[in-house]
Amino acid sequence: MLYTHEQDPERFSEPTVRQRQLAVLMTRVTAALRGTPEIVRLCGDSGMGKTHLLSAALTAMRPLPAGVFHTRCVPGAGAFTAARAVLAASTQQDTALAIGPGLRDKKSERHMLLALLECAQELMRQGPVVLVLDDFHHCDLSSVHWLDHTLRRARAASLAVVVSHPPGDLGRDTRKASCHGVFSGALGGAGQSVIELEPLSLDETALLIETSSGRIPEEPFTAACHEVTGGVPRELIELLRVAGKQGILPLAEEAERIHALGVSVVTVRGLDWLKEQPAPLRSVARAVAVAGTTRSRVVAELAGVTAFEGEALVTSLFRAGVLVSGTGTFRSADVREQLLRELSADQQVAARLRAARLLREEGRPAEEVARPCLELPPEALSEPWMLFVLRQAAVGASHEGRVIEAIHCLEHVLRAVPEDESTKVLLAETLSTLDLTKTAHRLREILKTVRDPRARALIAVALGPAPTVDGRLSETTAALREIVSTFDEWARRNPQPDDPELRTQLEAALVFVGIDGPATLRGTLERSRALVPPQGGTSAERSLLRAMAGAQLLDGVPAQQVVGLARAGLGAGTTSLGVEAIWPAFALYHAGEVETAVDLMTSLYTENAHDAGGFTECAALSARAYFRMRAGFMDLAAADAWTAVQIGQQEHLHENTPFARYVLALVLARQGFTDQAEALLTEDRSRKEWVCAEHFGRLMVSGLLREARGDHSGALSLLHRCGRELADAGLHNPVFAPWWVDAVRLLVQRGRTDEARDIVARTESQVVRWGTAEGHGLMLLARGMVAGGTAGLALLNSAVETLEQSPVRLARIDACVYHGEALMAADRFNDARGRLRGAVHLAVACGDLVSARRARRLLKTAGGRMPELATKPAETLTARERRVAELAAEGLSNRRISETLFVTLRTVESHLSSVYRKLGIELRTELGAALDTGLSSAGGAD
Repeated sequence: MLYTHEQDPERFSEPTVRQRQLAVLMTRVTAALRGTPEIVRLCGDSGMGKTHLLSAALTAMRPLPAGVFHTRCVPGAGAFTAARAVLAASTQQDTALAIGPGLRDKKSERHMLLALLECAQELMRQGPVVLVLDDFHHCDLSSVHWLDHTLRRARAASLAVVVSHPPGDLGRDTRKASCHGVFSGALGGAGQSVIELEPLSLDETALLIETSSGRIPEEPFTAACHEVTGGVPRELIELLRVAGKQGILPLAEEAERIHALGVSVVTVRGLDWLKEQPAPLRSVARAVAVAGTTRSRVVAELAGVTAFEGEALVTSLFRAGVLVSGTGTFRSADVREQLLRELSADQQVAARLRAARLLREEGRPAEEVARPCLELPPEALSEPWMLFVLRQAAVGASHEGRVIEAIHCLEHVLRAVPEDESTKVLLAETLSTLDLTKTAHRLREILKTVRDPRARALIAVALGPAPTVDGRLSETTAALREIVSTFDEWARRNPQPDDPELRTQLEAALVFVGIDGPATLRGTLERSRALVPPQGGTSAERSLLRAMAGAQLLDGVPAQQVVGLARAGLGAGTTSLGVEAIWPAFALYHAGEVETAVDLMTSLYTENAHDAGGFTECAALSARAYFRMRAGFMDLAAADAWTAVQIGQQEHLHENTPFARYVLALVLARQGFTDQAEALLTEDRSRKEWVCAEHFGRLMVSGLLREARGDHSGALSLLHRCGRELADAGLHNPVFAPWWVDAVRLLVQRGRTDEARDIVARTESQVVRWGTAEGHGLMLLARGMVAGGTAGLALLNSAVETLEQSPVRLARIDACVYHGEALMAADRFNDARGRLRGAVHLAVACGDLVSARRARRLLKTAGGRMPELATKPAETLTARERRVAELAAEGLSNRRISETLFVTLRTVESHLSSVYRKLGIELRTELGAALDTGLSSAGGAD
């Protein structure tokens, strides 16, 4: 049975998304009805959905074998109003209502209390009882006493009391203090539990949007709604109501529009509420806006009210949703700005100075004292303690990961004292922790204004990989050499204990920057040859070891020596190495330790995923894509490269993703998508100064694409250019950019065997020196192509066997195809069929469709049989790509797909981008038809 006394039925019109809290509430109520009286407190700020949750609970209580009585308390009500209201629907309603206001002259208040207690007792004698009082903080004092006595008498009865109220202490006035007394131990044997209503999570926000709109929202739309409303259900419901009227659908492309609308809705609601409030509350709101704090003493002094009034009025701002619970910030920046406009500029400065002094006197943390200081004009920071507080706040914020806040504090100090070089160093070190695509320009500005050699050295170290970011490799290398020279001279005259560590950091920075650019590589390699590898006992020494591993990789010294440097530089762990981890990873990869290199880049990507800016994330994904591509995992490589390109587009890093586009272009070229591959390389022409790996890789893949177009002369020209520029740069590693293998093949095909033999002779010593299975296998392949005849067959067979010991499967595929073709030329068709059949299977497994089709054609010519390979677009999808596409075609959002397949959201986005490219479509709605054109088998590599 259910009896309610609803005073505002419209408040129950929205469905609840708080299923977990509802389940907890019902569990506690059910337990209380088994014989242990309990009071369940539902706590949450205004707008958090307490009333909605109570409404859902009342519906859920209908099947219970209990009398359920409900009311909502209202402020300013007379004696026993709530008690009479909650009992009004009971079988004792005549008795309860008879105790009305007119009875006060005839009966004492105690008589009324006893009568209502008897009414409650009678109800409990008839069976279990649930009393539900919404907005209990408004409950009249007499009803609080009645509830207290009812609970005391119900120790053996089946009674549950559910109340809702704002969080925290109910206050200091008499009525609220009595409510607090009920909660803090006056229940006798009755227990109590608290259910806190926090802002909605992203998933709960998505569920409410889905319930409201009837459509599954896309992730960017949900995120925008959650950000602008702070997860407050009331604000979200109002936003969705207005959005519905404007025809806004929960789609990704509407995210920006819904965010703008949300700001407007929250602002209008806040301003309208403030207009209706008395002057003291508006004064307190202005004080909070000016001072940036909700400290009662500070706010009260600024607003001209008592501390008690200040605390109460600030609480009102929280409960109204004007201020965000927990942070004390304004939910709408426009509301704050409107409040500030009510004060003149001079009034604001005076108030902020006063607030800062008050907070300092109270001994508040530096970050709190700094807030009003940050709003002051530089000329107002006239007292030394203010600058000291801002620096302290910056250091604390930086240590806690609030880097942007730290930068704001330091920049404000520099506006007041522009020549403070110690603050410039601290700012540079703080900026270096952010994505350098956004901070490199500012770091260079700071460096230009600093004169102290030690400060310049510290800032140069902080610059880190900035030259790679903005393409100013030659300029930065020259500047670093000058800084190193100046620092050495200065350190001889003014030695400091930590000079060796700083000098080592400078050397590491110089090597890292110098080996990145073709124009600076030769000089940097000459410099690195003179370096003695340090022990690796400090972070600076390990940094230099990592840089030396990259330099010696490019210099082509024995692979095991490079591996030793890389491992020493990585140390016991790889955490927080940033992009410095990439060169050791390349060293390990080219030395044959592919899994280690991939794992290293996976760790780097995971540590930096979703960080602001995305440069390190892009770099890690691009490197991992390269490793996976050459190891023959084309689908994984394409997924990584596509993800890196997409992050670059989202974060405006297009100029910083050429390596990812080079890898992707090579994958596409080996899958037969020549046009798309060429388009990717064309996008890179705006690059100012190329990084070595990007530049030489682009030349090689451009040659491959020229060959695919039938332009063999153009292909050879590009490959020869690659070889010349590698030699000019002083890069001696034969496997870093193995242009010579393709050049030898094309020269032999065109009858220019002597030129091919000359290339082999010039490269062989480099291969021997490097000493890996990949290098030896490629050299055997080149020698076999040049030798021809029986000797050539033996060399090609040795090449295949040697490359089987290398993890670089693409080179093994090429060797198998060339060996099979040579066997056919020697009329050894049976042997050729075996070799070519193996080449087809390996190429298909790797996703190298061009090689697979070529090997299959040769196999058929040699008399072998094999079914046709994929010829329709849908057949080129990998199994995972097809599964993602099928789920998307069924209408699942990207988030639902990621949850279904247990992969990240970006992996889903990457697979869909690849699917769109392969199927030649642009819209999600075209997926169904495009997939139907393919065979039932996905084809391609899994």
